[in-house]
Amino acid sequence: MLFQSSQVSIETSELYTAARKTLERRLTDNPKAEVEEAKNRFSNYGSYLGGKSFGGWLSNWVSMLWLRFGEAEEAYKHHQYQLKYGLKAIFFGEANQLDATFGSGAVIAEMLLQSNTSTINLLPALPKRWATGSVSGLRTRGGFEIDMEWKESKLTAAKIISASRSLCSFKVNIPVKVFQNGKVVPIKRLDGNSVEFKTTVGSVYTIVANQ
Repeated sequence: MLFQSSQVSIETSELYTAARKTLERRLTDNPKAEVEEAKNRFSNYGSYLGGKSFGGWLSNWVSMLWLRFGEAEEAYKHHQYQLKYGLKAIFFGEANQLDATFGSGAVIAEMLLQSNTSTINLLPALPKRWATGSVSGLRTRGGFEIDMEWKESKLTAAKIISASRSLCSFKVNIPVKVFQNGKVVPIKRLDGNSVEFKTTVGSVYTIVANQ
């Protein structure tokens, strides 16, 4: 499963490619799209006509799938469909489903951070419109809390708080250094722009761009 699980990822290349092709065909090459839309009795749901999707969990689900492919702009586009057509002004789903509300927040979080594999991915699918910004209090699988700042779509600084005594592996698109209490923390460089370091419970680690 591509989402929510991690059974299909970049590490399972054949399944990953097949999943992407399936998503592309379902959204943009569905010969039954107009027929399906004609039978749609609910104005607060879109049936992928013209690649659009919205209503309840629908558009959020599509956005999440694109996020797992690292396709920020596609994910952002479908999230905008949801915000425009699938949510009331009070941010409750037009279809009276909380999936629309919670799912929209989840899409935003996973644009900034993903941890469905053993490696935390920082800014994995940042939309162009969010080129500069910051976020605090994001939680990952494995027991880490992360604050981040970025500029021109690149990470400038981050703080990681560890809730467990374990290795922290993360991926970022620039060279970085890790500090604890002002001292450099030894890191192990892995493949694919990933690094790994040991953590202790309650410790705070600062990540800065290595200029």
